[in-house]
Amino acid sequence: MLMDDNQCHDRTERCLKRGVLCSYREGALHPVTVGTANSTHNNLLNQIKEQQDQINDLTQKLTEAQAALVLANAQIDMYKSRDSLYSPPTSLREGTPSDLQCEDTLLQPTINEWIIMSQYFNLTGYAVLQNFHKHYLDNFATIPASLRLILCAHGTFQYNQKLSMEFYKRARKAATRESQLTTCYQIATNFFLSDYDTKNGHPILAEAYFTQAIRISLIFQRLDYDPDIINPSMPCEEKQLRRHLFWTLYYMTKNVAIVLSKPGLPTIDCSRVKFAVKPFTTKSMINSAYPDVATICYLSGFLDLIHETTKHYQTPPLTIRELLNSTTCEFIRNRIQDMKAKIPSLLILSEGCSLQYLEFTSSFRDRETVTDSLHTTFLYNTTVLVLNRPILYLTRFFPMESSKLVEITPTLIHTLSESVTAAQTTVGLVSWLVHQSKLGLDGENGTFRGTFFRDLPFVSFHLFEAVISLWFALTQTRSYWWTIISSNGGMSDQASMHPSNSTLMGLEDRKRIRGQVLDVLLALRDLEASLSTSVNRNIFHPRYETSNNLISPMVACIARMVEQLEAVEKRLEGYPQIDSEEQDSVSEATLEMSVVSLEANSNIPSLTLDPWVILGFLGVDINGLRWSAWYEDDWCKFWSYVEKERN
Repeated sequence: MLMDDNQCHDRTERCLKRGVLCSYREGALHPVTVGTANSTHNNLLNQIKEQQDQINDLTQKLTEAQAALVLANAQIDMYKSRDSLYSPPTSLREGTPSDLQCEDTLLQPTINEWIIMSQYFNLTGYAVLQNFHKHYLDNFATIPASLRLILCAHGTFQYNQKLSMEFYKRARKAATRESQLTTCYQIATNFFLSDYDTKNGHPILAEAYFTQAIRISLIFQRLDYDPDIINPSMPCEEKQLRRHLFWTLYYMTKNVAIVLSKPGLPTIDCSRVKFAVKPFTTKSMINSAYPDVATICYLSGFLDLIHETTKHYQTPPLTIRELLNSTTCEFIRNRIQDMKAKIPSLLILSEGCSLQYLEFTSSFRDRETVTDSLHTTFLYNTTVLVLNRPILYLTRFFPMESSKLVEITPTLIHTLSESVTAAQTTVGLVSWLVHQSKLGLDGENGTFRGTFFRDLPFVSFHLFEAVISLWFALTQTRSYWWTIISSNGGMSDQASMHPSNSTLMGLEDRKRIRGQVLDVLLALRDLEASLSTSVNRNIFHPRYETSNNLISPMVACIARMVEQLEAVEKRLEGYPQIDSEEQDSVSEATLEMSVVSLEANSNIPSLTLDPWVILGFLGVDINGLRWSAWYEDDWCKFWSYVEKERN
């Protein structure tokens, strides 16, 4: 459009008064076109974009500068710290490079490593060192390179095995260079190195790192003494960190000591250390004698009882009376009941509590409480099952014509009923968890089951113990004992209505239990797959076409158990029984655990070790499958003696 002459004159006058050059008359002589306006608009947009890019570049540089400042301040704080829980003693600091990370640029902390650690801690649903995650992030620049790198190895384990292995190798290198240090950081480093090796099928190397963690804990840090004994003036937060670290050490040591078939770990005295309190993320629980006790202390107590029981049963008794009247077993049984009375009721779930299941479904927002309850219930049931298992075996091996049958009948009936109830509770919870995850009702879009067992792989041994007890009760126990239970108003009404068919229990009950065992098998197979990465893809069991790690022997065994459970069901339904020749054709095998070199292309031949388990098979075979343990032959001889006992 063209400007009016009056408008140009007015604007020119204003410009003259202000002393600036007027351009309106130029605009009056040259009309403003649409194309010129668009071009001007585009130029402005380009200028804005360039300025925005400059701002982004400056922001990135500012972020990097802030990160560098954080690292520098953290280093300064490290130099200023004196006699901290996580600092080496003065005698070790003198004459020792104060910053080993600076000797190698590859060992220096980076922003990417901080991101990996942060994501790993956020995605880790539950871990025994969970209370230290925030501390590690807050002190990211000052923690040893070995600890930082092994945490990154765990953080990349599930989605980039090649990168994870690179972090692991660097962590081992850094751990070697830091071997002269004996702080609590080195304890955590050895814990995580041991855990990484265990998950990748290398228990020999894992045991070496774990033993080193125990050595530092007891000799240098004296974690087996309460902070109030060592240094009463220590800050409360540091006292709790020490207690949590000790009970973590005790918990992990008991787990390893139980599943190893031979003793080898040092004994740790827990009587001098107070219970750790629950972390701030745990909700307060009522109806407990010790409402503020951290759950890991309760778990350690049950593991202590399980360990005492397994040590007692690794040597078979000389007589049936010695098995039934053992003072050690009676003492352990009383301690189980005493512990149960002191533990919050929410932590131990009972069999068939559908109401509690529904409550848990709606409370999955509090993952830690759910995990604590599942974990504690599994361990409590295992204490009962392990203590009862040799007595449960008498329901098959004790001769019916013995004169002592009437005398031991009440004990065997109670043992059978208690064992099946405890085992059903465990497999029922796993089945519930599996189906909740399948339906996406676990509060985490179906991922809770996988992360639960991956974060707590030792729980798998407790599931296996429950399956062994159910398998024996449903396939090996004589019909006589089920008939007595049914006639006394026991588990199955169907068995009491049809005594002639009471070989086990009601057919529908047995099918339901087999379905729950299949869910356990599914959960363990998923765990086996998640622990079988490219790091150990060349590990195979010589008799099974699956990658072999600490879970593989149990998976192979439960698969055989399910076959036998189904065979008994078909026999009860009227299907023809498998003849003896066909039964004899079932291949016999001894379950072992393969161990290979950490290097994928290594030519070193694999070794075989006794597989990890709580209590093996105690001398029996499962449809031709035997367990490799040093005490199995002795128990086999004992059952042969029992079968011949008549007086």
